[in-house]
Amino acid sequence: MDELTYELLTWLNAGHTVLRPAESTEEGLEAFRGLLMLLTRLRDGGLVQFADRRVTKTEAGMPLMVGPVDLTPKGKAALERD
Repeated sequence: MDELTYELLTWLNAGHTVLRPAESTEEGLEAFRGLLMLLTRLRDGGLVQFADRRVTKTEAGMPLMVGPVDLTPKGKAALERD
């Protein structure tokens, strides 16, 4: 498991379920888009769960928020293992 995945799973395990960009700049929104791509890969792998309808986007399609995102039992096991 890479460091970013570990940090994200740890953050979710601590009870944080809503994610937003750290900054409302273009760079912040682009970084958040990358985080959303990671979340989607983790969801596809069964480590987290969230519904696509829980992703809030601007009219232009930029993601602004996602949540709730829940850590699955498989995600908790991966976090404990690593």
